[in-house]
Amino acid sequence: MKSKNLTPNYKTLGRKEAFLLSSLLAKKVKIFSVTEVSRLTSIEKNKVYSLIFSLKKKGWIKEIEKGKYVVLSLSGIPNASLFSIATSIIWPSYISFLNALNYYGLTEQAPRKIFVVTTKRKSNISSKDLSIHFVKFSPKRFFGYKRVEDFTIAEKEKAIVDSLFLPKYIGLDEIAKCLENGRDEISVQKLVEYALRMDSKVLLKRLGYLLENLKIKVSTRLVNLLKRNLGTGFS
Repeated sequence: MKSKNLTPNYKTLGRKEAFLLSSLLAKKVKIFSVTEVSRLTSIEKNKVYSLIFSLKKKGWIKEIEKGKYVVLSLSGIPNASLFSIATSIIWPSYISFLNALNYYGLTEQAPRKIFVVTTKRKSNISSKDLSIHFVKFSPKRFFGYKRVEDFTIAEKEKAIVDSLFLPKYIGLDEIAKCLENGRDEISVQKLVEYALRMDSKVLLKRLGYLLENLKIKVSTRLVNLLKRNLGTGFS
């Protein structure tokens, strides 16, 4: 008896379609283009276009932006995690702001939009299933991230610092809550050092204000470092 659980779009795969999909899965490719598939499988580009069109029509892959695709599971969702997809679209990049702070359990807010920091200019992606906001940082401010699972993400301290640099994406009240929630697991030394590396007096003033307000213990050395770099202007 045939199963009736599969969506009608999941039609039988042809030999070349199956080869293309198995090649992508074997290489653990998450996001791919026609050029990448052609290079990976040695199939001519014009034939790859035809295969991708067919696989998309049958529901095995989905176009997430013009010319870039992701493999879907039998349930119709991407095989890769959304964070993995978001950071695979452009490199270098990492997850930050509310997404990172929520990942570490420092906030209960889980935004539908995924915030990705990159050194390149990139248009945002917005669709029914996926919304990605790309934030461009200069190379000197692109640091403090690590690889976890199958994506890159800001360290706790860098996620706080990024948020203080651009609080419009999270709000100072929520940053204060994250600092309070993570006071036992966040390195104040790394937090201050990362803030200094961002080269922003406004950021340092926001950080100093929150550290003082939350009565978070800061060594004399770090306090002096902050004071030397704060400046005298009002922010």
